[in-house]
Amino acid sequence: MDILFIVKNGHDVEKLYIPSVIVLAVSIIFNVISAFKLFTYELKNNEKFLEWFIGNAKLASIFTILSSADVGALSILNSRFGGFELFNSSLSLKTQKKIFYGTTANLFIEDIPQLTIQILYRMNVITYSTIPLLSLITSSILVASDVLSRTYNLISGLYFIHKKKEPKDSNESDLPEVLID
Repeated sequence: MDILFIVKNGHDVEKLYIPSVIVLAVSIIFNVISAFKLFTYELKNNEKFLEWFIGNAKLASIFTILSSADVGALSILNSRFGGFELFNSSLSLKTQKKIFYGTTANLFIEDIPQLTIQILYRMNVITYSTIPLLSLITSSILVASDVLSRTYNLISGLYFIHKKKEPKDSNESDLPEVLID
């Protein structure tokens, strides 16, 4: 949608054209480099991933391309989607964390700047066509979704840390309770 917006409507507000191209280029470069680095790390350090990669190189290349929009697309490879072994790449926890950090960085590198550009575009045009409207809606949904997702991850992480620190009740046992009638 972003490329389509730049191609079709990028010159409607000249002062936003260069920032639009820069944001798009930087985000694509960031995501592609991140994907390559993550794949390289996994190939060097994760035997299970290497085995998966050898059998699924085409899928890995497709997801490298898809990750140019958002490095978070790589998470699908480890999702066990539909119970398919194809989506069981055994990404390491370190890589999963880096994907999370990459998607968080992407929020600030791509999503928020694009939303800002869309809002400024809306404020500077007289007629507002379908593509800019869809771009604005998409950008708004992406930013809201990313912020909510990060908030949920933060809350669940804090909850997990809190639960780990909570001492067990002295009367509690690790064994299940057995009721005798």
